[in-house]
Amino acid sequence: FIIETLLEGDEASITLVPTGPLSNIGTAIEKNPAILRHVKEIVIMGGAMREGGNRSPSAEFNILADPQAADIVFSCGRPITVMGLDVTHQVLSTRERVAKRLTRGNVNIQLNQRRTVSGSAIVVNEDALSQIWVVAKDLQERLGASAPTVDGLLSLRGVLDTVEVEESEEVVKARAVAQLSELERALDALVDARAGEGRRLGDIVKEQLNRISELVEAVAVSPARSPAVIGERLKEQIRRLVDEKAASFDEARLHQEAVLLAAKADVEEELQRLRGHVAAARELLSAEDAIGRRLDFLTQEFNREANTLCSKSNDAGVTKLGLELKSTIEQMREQVQNIE
Repeated sequence: FIIETLLEGDEASITLVPTGPLSNIGTAIEKNPAILRHVKEIVIMGGAMREGGNRSPSAEFNILADPQAADIVFSCGRPITVMGLDVTHQVLSTRERVAKRLTRGNVNIQLNQRRTVSGSAIVVNEDALSQIWVVAKDLQERLGASAPTVDGLLSLRGVLDTVEVEESEEVVKARAVAQLSELERALDALVDARAGEGRRLGDIVKEQLNRISELVEAVAVSPARSPAVIGERLKEQIRRLVDEKAASFDEARLHQEAVLLAAKADVEEELQRLRGHVAAARELLSAEDAIGRRLDFLTQEFNREANTLCSKSNDAGVTKLGLELKSTIEQMREQVQNIE
């Protein structure tokens, strides 16, 4: 998948962001090095500097899990940014902090941090320089060679080292404050966006509740529910099965059977519960707090009553209304999934 996806992209257009061990990316590079032409940069969550490791005093899990793959990735020649434990441990975002603002759904937070100035400094390795100077002076005296120049000495491997600049406690605290400020700003924007979406979805759900109410009342006034209509339908069914001239109807018994069938097919309780659910849903939509989970549960109750209504129906018209009722409830359930 990684190889196919990268090869389909433009050259130097894709940023890889592995947040775990580098096994898959290392294997992909080893199998098809041509994919590197399509990689713009690699941002890795792994490693550590002054923070120490999380699997040993010096080993961080994502690198320790597959050091061979890590070596392949770090040696691939593409620009690499490493977000080690030094960064991730400074992010003070907690589950509780986010849960105060968002009560439903899964939230993934990714922090991207880039230095505006270099965090490293070049220093002279005094021990290496001293040893090289002694050797250079000895060769100069024995062979009459010219004295070493400064640029010549500095160009020798090991004379210059790059070290990370130790950050002050004030700098670390200021960065943590800035990170939390950006998190709060992002949460504010997300909450505002979800509130706007919630208002739009609320209007849709209100329309669906109105339609559910109309369907419930249409079933309630359906003449097909009366014993008289059921009796006529029962009589017609008997006529189709028995020769009308030979058959003798016991009208009293027929009426009794029609009443029994009407009682079995009675959906008044279901209609009353559906009315109650509509009222409860409308009340929830006017609430100021999070209502998504309660609405989700309520749609299950809506669906249960609609299923019972359809199973009791003995009339095509009522069944048709019941099926439309189920369809509207399902549409409402899909909208409710996105309401907090």
